[in-house]
Amino acid sequence: MITISEHLIVTKELNNVVCRYAQKVLLKEFLLDFTFLKNKKGKRKIKPKNINPLLEELSAHQGDIYGDEELEILEFINGFISKLDQNDKTALYFLTLNENYLIYYDDFLANEGADLDEDLIDKEFGRELAYKIYNPKASELDEDLNELLQNEISSFADDVDLSEIDENTIEHILEVIESHCNLTASLLIK
Repeated sequence: MITISEHLIVTKELNNVVCRYAQKVLLKEFLLDFTFLKNKKGKRKIKPKNINPLLEELSAHQGDIYGDEELEILEFINGFISKLDQNDKTALYFLTLNENYLIYYDDFLANEGADLDEDLIDKEFGRELAYKIYNPKASELDEDLNELLQNEISSFADDVDLSEIDENTIEHILEVIESHCNLTASLLIK
């Protein structure tokens, strides 16, 4: 951890590395796990017959999630997150912070930052982001991560065309997964 006078310093470069890892590795794994059901031995077979029926249903609804589908998706998300080690969870938390940065900043300015002078705003906002990372349950960062992953499933289901499953379907799905992982990674702080 990089520290100066006991203050956590997260540079743009460090943030980008962690978020890019979350996108290109963890999000890719997440979408593959959601797309292709695993067999009884826990192995994923990337074949048309193993495409998740829930994904097919979501694709038919252009990514819109209804009733029982939401419960199934939340169970999947919670199962995926529970299998991650703390480092991978932290990488996803950084991605969540990155995705919601402007929302958090506007909320901070409207509440805690309203009475602060310009010099203190960045310092105090940085502390609030650190609090979110170190206390994801109390700060509701866990909920924001769940929402981010649910939105990713919805967007992915809208982008993948499963109206006709044939020999080209797998290639199409894998291309859409790659584009999702690369698209979001390109939106990182420059």
